[in-house]
Amino acid sequence: MKIDKIILPFGLKQFSGGLLPALFIVVGATLGLTLLFMFSEKKKFYPAMPFITAGIFLGMILSYLIF
Repeated sequence: MKIDKIILPFGLKQFSGGLLPALFIVVGATLGLTLLFMFSEKKKFYPAMPFITAGIFLGMILSYLIF
């Protein structure tokens, strides 16, 4: 399934959406959470949202650069 065009905010150029760019975002979020689990100390609280959000943004940037 392919989306025709997505207009991005902040004057960024248009790009075609689809399954592959979405998978980059999902993998980025998964890697962010995995890094949190790998480097966190036991019995210590860490908020997960910053790690997941950073992974999502890295996935978005990577998919934007590739596609």
